[in-house]
Amino acid sequence: MASRTEQINGILQTLKSDMSDVVASVLVSVDGLVLASQLPPDISQENIGGVVATLLQLTQRAANELRQGGMEQVIIQSEEGFSFIVGASESTFLVVLSRKGSTLGLLMANAKNAAHDIAEIM
Repeated sequence: MASRTEQINGILQTLKSDMSDVVASVLVSVDGLVLASQLPPDISQENIGGVVATLLQLTQRAANELRQGGMEQVIIQSEEGFSFIVGASESTFLVVLSRKGSTLGLLMANAKNAAHDIAEIM
C-alpha cells in the first residue's frame, strides 16, 4: 500500500495530467512546510511554502477585519495565469498554478476535488 505522501503526490500528478493548463501543484501546511509537490525546476519548494504561509496569514486577517468570516480560497490572477489556494484539511492548503488562458471555473472545480481527495487521506 502506498504511503500517505505517495498517495498525495499521485493526486497532484493526476491534477496536472487531467488539466494541461496546470503548471504546478503543492500541498503546504499553514506554517509553510511543503508536504508534497509537483513543481517545475525553476520554482523553489522553500520559497513557495514561505510565500503561501504569509499569504494565508494576510488573507485570513483581511477576511476577519472585513467581517467576512474565515478565508476559504485565494485566487490571484496575474500576467502569466492564475494561482489558486484552497483548504485541503484544517492545517493544509492546496496551491495550484495555471497558465494564462486557463478556464478558472474548471481549475477551481478540479482543485477543490483534489483538495477533497487529499483531506480524505490526511
